[in-house]
Amino acid sequence: MESFYDTIQEQLAKHSEIAKNIDLNVLSQKPGFKIEQFNNLIYIGQMCNGKKHGTGILKVVDSFKMYMGEWLEDQKSGLGYEKFSNGAEYYGSYENNKQNGYGEYFWVNGELYKGNWVDGKKSGYGEWNSQNQWYKGEWNNGYVEGRGVYQSEKGDLYTGDFIASMKHGMGEEQFANGDLFRGNFINGKPEGYGEYFWKCGSFYQGFFLNGMRHGQGLWQSSNQNLCDKYVGAYQFDKKSGYGEFTWVNGTIYKGWFQDDLRQGFGKMFSKGILIYQGEWENDVQAEKIRLKFQSKQKTLDHTAQHWKHTNVNEIQELEDESNISEEENVIFQDSMILPKKKTEKFRLTTLNIDNKTKSHRISPMKGSLKLPKSTVQSQNQKHRAQSYNQQNKQIIQQNRNRAFSTQNQVQMTNKQLDQSQKLSIPKKGKIKLEKLK
Repeated sequence: MESFYDTIQEQLAKHSEIAKNIDLNVLSQKPGFKIEQFNNLIYIGQMCNGKKHGTGILKVVDSFKMYMGEWLEDQKSGLGYEKFSNGAEYYGSYENNKQNGYGEYFWVNGELYKGNWVDGKKSGYGEWNSQNQWYKGEWNNGYVEGRGVYQSEKGDLYTGDFIASMKHGMGEEQFANGDLFRGNFINGKPEGYGEYFWKCGSFYQGFFLNGMRHGQGLWQSSNQNLCDKYVGAYQFDKKSGYGEFTWVNGTIYKGWFQDDLRQGFGKMFSKGILIYQGEWENDVQAEKIRLKFQSKQKTLDHTAQHWKHTNVNEIQELEDESNISEEENVIFQDSMILPKKKTEKFRLTTLNIDNKTKSHRISPMKGSLKLPKSTVQSQNQKHRAQSYNQQNKQIIQQNRNRAFSTQNQVQMTNKQLDQSQKLSIPKKGKIKLEKLK
């Protein structure tokens, strides 16, 4: 009881309004004063017909939970102070055992709400404060709802409509970096028509979707007459679709955009004169891309032809000589000996041999092998003739074998036919035929 008494005195010292109504010495003299304990509950105060009625104190043993104030037939009603089990505190009006009317709620983490309550929930005008943010405005059923002003932890200040504790409806938000947005909000983000003003002086007027520029809009680099300006379509915060862009020097582009780049068909005007009309690709004129590609391809072709080669005509002649026609191929198969063409000079040019070597007209491969030209040629011809004669002998022998086998088969077949004919002829005199009557 002593610790309970000390707790009561401590709380009464904090709340002078309750201390005026609750004085333990005075309270003990009031009619119906009792001290009762119900399981883990202790009640000190007035009672009527077995119910808490009047002024009284209810404390939960071994817990922070406690209520001091006015009662009406066992229900908290009137001015009171309540400390909850989580350490939070409330001081204000009660009705039907719930917060109703004006009251102040203190969280353990330092948050504070001062305002109106309805059936235990924040409703009506109220002010909420935290360490780095605050809100002043209307509440409904425990949520920020209606018109109000909110400052975020970053320092952004929003003034406008709220629904379910989110920016929803018309409002204006002044950002900590100096930017300003004025327009419609849905679920906490700009959506619909709005106007955004950057600190640098540029601004946008048009439509938004989920916090991004989306739809038709106007952008200008400044509010002066001489400035860059774009009028057209946006998609997900980027110029996409048909639009017109005007530079500060008077140049105008009218055409299609994609991801902030000119893409598709468009026209360029300079001082009112059409200077280009055609396709664009990645913010570059397609004609320039084509010419650039052709120039690059031409350079590559030229480099491929002249790299390591000083005489293109000799290379072309060498390639023509390397292509053998069908007639030449037949002649080669028949004769097995192809007359050797003099291609040393072209081969020397192709292999980048020094100019001194060109005068000798010697193949580098034959020179490295150090074999006489006549010896190599005669050996190759002998080898080809031998292989050719051997192939002819094999073919003749195969034809002879086939002829012998065919002749044997014909003889065997004739013998079989003769035997079958002899067996089929009937013997005379042994078979009598009866005449038909």
